[in-house]
Amino acid sequence: MDIKYDLTRYDKSSFGILKVGENQWMKKLYDGQLSFSCAQAYINQGIQTNNQEQGDPDEGIFAQLFVGNPLIAQMRELLGDDLEEYRRGDFIMLRRKSACRKPIFCAYTIHISDFDEQFRHVGLNRVSIPINQKIYKNFLSEYPVNAFSITERENRKLQSVFFQAKPFFSAVKNALKYRYCEPMKSDKVKYAIKDNEEFFIEPNDDYNELFFKRERYSYQHEVRILLTRKMFGRKLARVNIEIGPVKGRFMFEDLSRIQALMTLL
Repeated sequence: MDIKYDLTRYDKSSFGILKVGENQWMKKLYDGQLSFSCAQAYINQGIQTNNQEQGDPDEGIFAQLFVGNPLIAQMRELLGDDLEEYRRGDFIMLRRKSACRKPIFCAYTIHISDFDEQFRHVGLNRVSIPINQKIYKNFLSEYPVNAFSITERENRKLQSVFFQAKPFFSAVKNALKYRYCEPMKSDKVKYAIKDNEEFFIEPNDDYNELFFKRERYSYQHEVRILLTRKMFGRKLARVNIEIGPVKGRFMFEDLSRIQALMTLL
């Protein structure tokens, strides 16, 4: 699929975001409905289904410390009942219960730097943007073919929705600001948590730990939008935000790469 993209009009560091999921939900996203989940949902999924694409039992941790590290006692005193801790091997993981209930929207992000070596000359260039196929593997749970009707099987088909980055984030910011009066924070996920090293982020009101994951997830190229004021209650019902149709959006089935025509100054 060709996507015409003019680098003279949009941010040169960002190209687009890609979301993969069941057809029934991707259609809603294509039409402009963002569905925010939370870290607790990803934790539950990682533990209950062992789905390592959507689920992560260590989602939202702000610390991975050796047993006996004095920071552990300090965090117990500082956070009290908001602190959750568990042990794995020689490490203690620390997580805030409140962080697990902050609404987040996650998507695969594509940057110009991922393929800028393909630009050959000033003017119109055709580039091929590879998409890491790990985001498709084991993404959906397997079900017996006979378990669903034709309509249900169609709804569960894997689909991809692509948005050009600049118009997408503009639409999200405008909707949250003027329609919902809800502040947000967006940033790339940093894959800085190593399995065999200590990790610590000072917990504060910014909930920055929600923008860190284990380095083995780096293939996800994730960008996140965090609703900084809102929080889920005991029931983990999703938060849906209507941003309306966005210019420069496409919907397609399983994809290996995007072919794009780009104008370079």
